[in-house]
Amino acid sequence: MHNGLLQLGSEKMSKSLGNLITIRDALQKYTADGLRVFILSSYYRSPLTYTEEAIEAAQSGADRLLRVVSRDDISGGVGEALDAKPYYDRFIEAMDDDFNTPQALAVLFDLSRAINQAADSGLSFSKAKMILLDLAHKVIGLELDTFGFLREPTQDIESIVVLLSESRHVFRRIKRFDLADKIRNSLSNLGIVLEDAKGHTVSQWKRDFQKEPTKEDINFLSDLLLEIVPILKEHNQQELINKIKTKLDSKA
Repeated sequence: MHNGLLQLGSEKMSKSLGNLITIRDALQKYTADGLRVFILSSYYRSPLTYTEEAIEAAQSGADRLLRVVSRDDISGGVGEALDAKPYYDRFIEAMDDDFNTPQALAVLFDLSRAINQAADSGLSFSKAKMILLDLAHKVIGLELDTFGFLREPTQDIESIVVLLSESRHVFRRIKRFDLADKIRNSLSNLGIVLEDAKGHTVSQWKRDFQKEPTKEDINFLSDLLLEIVPILKEHNQQELINKIKTKLDSKA
């Protein structure tokens, strides 16, 4: 529906100028939903400027929505629940305002943030997640395909990720957020996203179009486990240390 000019930097994108980026080329690096979010984030009558920074931000936004709709409601839909109606009303109001998709997207991101907060607090969010999915699917055309987003854990790395996740939970509890962030960032670089929920952490294995974890990646995570053992020892985490040593010994 977008009818504003597509620009590459300050120039109009066109075949004659030799600065054309095709949809096929873009899909080699980004998902279809990433491209959709990029387009929807601009008002349809306005010029749309293509930059790597802008489309990477859009891809990050699409991934954020996917992580939310991938979360399981451990409450089973029972008990106090998140009220998503105010977000629904704001979304419809934005779309009724001459298809204001940037504002409608902002509402979806607000709702996704509220769902995460509800999940972390133990509130039910199943109905709120269904509203988010309906608005995303049926109104603005996002697929939010969790099957295409998540991959099955790789067997030789899964146990290492579990141990790192458990260690990170310890570091968060003792307020060693530097180490908790180091673990989270190291896993994120491999497309493994840690989602914190009330009392536990869930790992999601994001599909990466560039690569799957390599032997070097596994060695890096093993070295990270070895690095954190002394800190765990300082805080009497012997049971976790024993599990780490067993894993590292079996890998040797």
